[in-house]
Amino acid sequence: MGCPILALLLITLGVVTCNDLNYLFSDTSLPAPSLRPTLANGNLGFVAYGDSVHMNGVFNGVGPLSHRARIPNFANVQLQACADSFLVTTGCTYQLDMQKGMFRTIYNDPAGEYYVIHDVYPSRYLHKTIVNRVRIQRLSSQSVIQVPIARMTTGSSSDVTFGDPKRRDINGVAYNVLTGKTNHLEDDRYQSSGHDICIIYPELPSLLILNLDKTAEEFSFYTSFTNVELEGISEITSSTLEKTQHEVRMLEMWEKYGITVDGNAGLDRVLKASAFYLSSSLLSYMNVRTSGYPFYGMSPSGLGHGGTESSNYKGHSLWDTEKWMFPTVLLVDPNNARQILHYRSFVSKAAADRANDNEFEGWQFPWESAFTGAEVTPKDRENFSQYQHHITADIAYAARMYFYATHNMNWMQSEGCRLAYETAKFWKSRAEYNEETDLYEIHRVGGPNESSYNVSNNAFTNVVAAHNLLFGEFAGCLCKQTIDSSAAERQKMAEIGLGMTLSYDEEQNFTPQHDGYVKGTTISQADTILLGYPLEYHSFDKSTKSQNLEAYTHVTREDCPSMTWAMYAINHLDVDQVEQANAMFAKSYQPYLQPPYNVWTVDGQENFLSGAGAFLQAVVNGYAGVRVRQDMLAITKPRVLPNTNRLFIPQINYMTSKFSLEITLNGATIVFTMGNLPLTVIADGVQQEPCASCSYSFKNQLVLQPASSPDLNGCTLRETIIGIKVADQGDGALATGANIFVLAVASILTLLFQRG
Repeated sequence: MGCPILALLLITLGVVTCNDLNYLFSDTSLPAPSLRPTLANGNLGFVAYGDSVHMNGVFNGVGPLSHRARIPNFANVQLQACADSFLVTTGCTYQLDMQKGMFRTIYNDPAGEYYVIHDVYPSRYLHKTIVNRVRIQRLSSQSVIQVPIARMTTGSSSDVTFGDPKRRDINGVAYNVLTGKTNHLEDDRYQSSGHDICIIYPELPSLLILNLDKTAEEFSFYTSFTNVELEGISEITSSTLEKTQHEVRMLEMWEKYGITVDGNAGLDRVLKASAFYLSSSLLSYMNVRTSGYPFYGMSPSGLGHGGTESSNYKGHSLWDTEKWMFPTVLLVDPNNARQILHYRSFVSKAAADRANDNEFEGWQFPWESAFTGAEVTPKDRENFSQYQHHITADIAYAARMYFYATHNMNWMQSEGCRLAYETAKFWKSRAEYNEETDLYEIHRVGGPNESSYNVSNNAFTNVVAAHNLLFGEFAGCLCKQTIDSSAAERQKMAEIGLGMTLSYDEEQNFTPQHDGYVKGTTISQADTILLGYPLEYHSFDKSTKSQNLEAYTHVTREDCPSMTWAMYAINHLDVDQVEQANAMFAKSYQPYLQPPYNVWTVDGQENFLSGAGAFLQAVVNGYAGVRVRQDMLAITKPRVLPNTNRLFIPQINYMTSKFSLEITLNGATIVFTMGNLPLTVIADGVQQEPCASCSYSFKNQLVLQPASSPDLNGCTLRETIIGIKVADQGDGALATGANIFVLAVASILTLLFQRG
């Protein structure tokens, strides 16, 4: 297929090749600020041509007013001819190059005598630095070329108080150093002083000049945003390697996140945009290893937003992090998946205090958290903070999935066991025993369907809490030498998890959303169907899953968040309803992407990473069929995406191995790309000889299993089977995995008999 005509100019200028076009998003005018792309590197984030920069972990505002601090964007350098302050610009093209992680402005002289390319980006190598690079290229001009530029910033912020700038000479270049501190503490129980901010910015000429003796010249400007002045100076002094190393790290990122389809360029561009915006909030692998500053979580609006007190998210972390963004990151970028989980452990003191204040045990994570981990949900959303307790179990479920995918015992000993056990203690104290049913219940909660709260036995909450309790029981056993864990407390966790209530309407063969739910009542987003995926609760059959989809799909509001349609798509695929899945998949992205830069939006929020993350789950966990489970990774019924003929996922991580996955209309193939292969490979039911550089083809299912089990200290991580009455669990039934397996099978057979 040939290159589009509009791209020929860029190819002629040598900026791109034809093969790069799906990474490029261009227009000849600037859209409204809300539709401009976000650029970020896991530590710094900003909107193209935006007036503020946001830093990882830097917040201002007390309690519910806490938001990402607005730091003046001294890196907002613009070509005067194309500046956003001009009402009419001529000869300007504005381009987002996702492959290189840059926003580019191209100015073509109307007389055709020269052109200018201006790139701005947060460096993936110097992760505290934003780079501006301007190249002037002579064409037919026979005179000196002068290009006016300007720094567009007031230099002030309502969130930070700065002193007077100081002058510094770095590498022979004059810089100004501006230091300040955020104005307000989020919570003085956990924060003793504001955040230190240091901006190091170069003195900027008003004109860039290309003399007659040169046909081209490149000018580079480095602006550093740090907490400590010496860090910024160190980065700027290391800038000679920046351009090459930035490109290396962008290449590494796309080697992980570069999911591709053939046969549908528009959908491929959606994949590129989703992966780009999601990964932009994460550090590169090398910077994960060397960054001295903790990672402070992912917000639905990404790192480049959240600086207004009235915005919906303000840079806060919600359940969106673990449920919508984390699963794809876990499979393609497990080092950053660990960083996401570490944020929750890092702020766990506030979670422990929140549980204690509410007269519960363990850790209770808030609905929205920021720098300190304290509750920062805005006052107008108190119903969420008061009832959305499932976020605590959502975090533990992500930790459970990380353990499934990595068997990282060092992490379990250092962080994972305590996270699992303390969150399980919360549910142990939160659940209530019902003498009449001989089961446990959870009251006064709200599930994912945010239009319904203060209910009892929300199906999603009860199942994810049971997952948490059984993972906590296992973690308490595994790490009993390092955490305060008693056999009696662990047994109680298992008793409650196995004995958790899950309602079932036998007559209509569906799962009510909560006690008292009337079938046909409108819901605001996916809730009960999440039991199928992502929770993978396997204790009801295919017909019940289908009935749940039928019951809830048709009563879901059309204006719901995009994640709902992505989850419906995955669950339809799980019951082989491909036509319905395709319709849901289209709804999961088409209404939510805004031109010209494929910015994800919802409810007026731009760069909506939750939507991007759920969409990628629909691709990887839905159509590609990739699922991580206890002691296996399975790829089942892999399919190409609608209206495509090939799906390629360049990297999936499982245990210590990496492989690519290619799916065509004729089947699927994995190719291992790294390391030893301590795995058993079963392709379409036939065990294959493991080989670290081999490929394996299959049509229906491929299963990878660890060749050997880790030393689990004699402990068993139980499958989540709930609804087992306490009396039926027996005095010794909790002692072994084998006994509970027998009870679980008996429970399932009883349920099936009742349905028959």
